[in-house]
Amino acid sequence: LRHSDPLAVTLILTDLATALLRHDRSFTHPATAWILHHNLVSRDDSPTTWHWFFCKSGLVTFTREQFLDGLRLHIGSMTQQKYAERSLESDFQVLVRMYQDAQGEGGADNLFYPSAFGALGLIQKNAYQNRYRRVTNPPVPPAVFLYCLHDFFSRVFPGAAVIDLELVRESSGSPFQSFGMSLSAFFEMLRGASASLKKVAKVSHTAGMHTISFGKTKPEDLLGLVYADDVLENWI
Repeated sequence: LRHSDPLAVTLILTDLATALLRHDRSFTHPATAWILHHNLVSRDDSPTTWHWFFCKSGLVTFTREQFLDGLRLHIGSMTQQKYAERSLESDFQVLVRMYQDAQGEGGADNLFYPSAFGALGLIQKNAYQNRYRRVTNPPVPPAVFLYCLHDFFSRVFPGAAVIDLELVRESSGSPFQSFGMSLSAFFEMLRGASASLKKVAKVSHTAGMHTISFGKTKPEDLLGLVYADDVLENWI
């Protein structure tokens, strides 16, 4: 949701919410949480802690103290304004609980309500060592990743016909960062993609450069493929 007027209480749906509701009225489809996760953490106006952790921190295994130390350094590099230590601690607690799988090792600590993002399993906790691990190269459905990639491509590199995947991988807020996906894992994921997806996304390997093009396909066209039964069944 977004405010239609900063002084008014009326809210209107964002373009993304409107598009998702056309395919998933209840927001319970397996693909929807992946898309919402990317949208939550990848943008410049994303919550600072979420954007830093998933797109900038580089943390894979970490303790609470390591997380908070890195977050303090990040915030200090952005502003001279003082911040409340309690708010950083709160962000840490909410983030790790939000993404922990309640059924996994360590469970989701003290969750008073189920999180739709917990099923993604992007954070695991070792209860014995009191350490956390960000899961890299998670099982993102190929159609979801390609939709997020095309959407990012269209916003950040408008008008470009071909995109250098290495450049995108290093760009802040790309799905490679938000999902913690390596290029090699991406190529492996594409090998298991449906035929309809392979027709849409053309990957080329030339002189050590890896590029991708989507032709005349628009991000909203790919979103339709995300919710196509044959695409989902091939992945699940």
